[in-house]
Amino acid sequence: MTRTRLLAALFMTPLAIAAVLFLDTPWLVAVTAVIFLAGLWEWFRLAEIDDTLHRSILLVANLAMMVAIVWASRSSNGFSFVLFQIATVIGVAWWLLAMVWLRNFNFASDHDTNARMFKLAAGTLAVVPAWCALALIHGSSSNGHRWLLIALLVIWAADSGAYFAGRHFGKHKLSPRISPNKTIEGLVGGMLAALVIALAAAPFAGATV
Repeated sequence: MTRTRLLAALFMTPLAIAAVLFLDTPWLVAVTAVIFLAGLWEWFRLAEIDDTLHRSILLVANLAMMVAIVWASRSSNGFSFVLFQIATVIGVAWWLLAMVWLRNFNFASDHDTNARMFKLAAGTLAVVPAWCALALIHGSSSNGHRWLLIALLVIWAADSGAYFAGRHFGKHKLSPRISPNKTIEGLVGGMLAALVIALAAAPFAGATV
């Protein structure tokens, strides 16, 4: 698993950094839309949408939502990020609600239609606002590309720090009924790694610490 992670990081990280730093926002938005929709396709499979046609229709519906947001943000005065801001706030609200869901993780765990519909909505609420937030950070200021890179570095650091701390020091289970392999030591390691990277990288975007 460690080797796979390292190989993936060595291949994908330079591409991601180059895209964030050198692509104009419209191009970055288009490229990331493809990536986010690919993730959503996989989520639909996990949500037990087995029929390829149904999954394709749902994917096109989410693509149409993204296109509509971009189209509605165009005006004679230039491009407005208001809809992207609204979508980002909705995404934050969803993740706060998702924390409640984790407290009641059996909710929507059945295999009936209602549970499946909830999971489909969860996928859209996770993916589309995240895509909007990415576009918002990258395009809303002259240093937006740098802030977005820092945000991604913090996420990567948290993930890697949690993985390695949990692997080498993990003894106390964080939430065994939800994710048996997650540990408190991994959580602390991820938070510390994210903090270190955030403080080290902040000056790159012009922030003072």
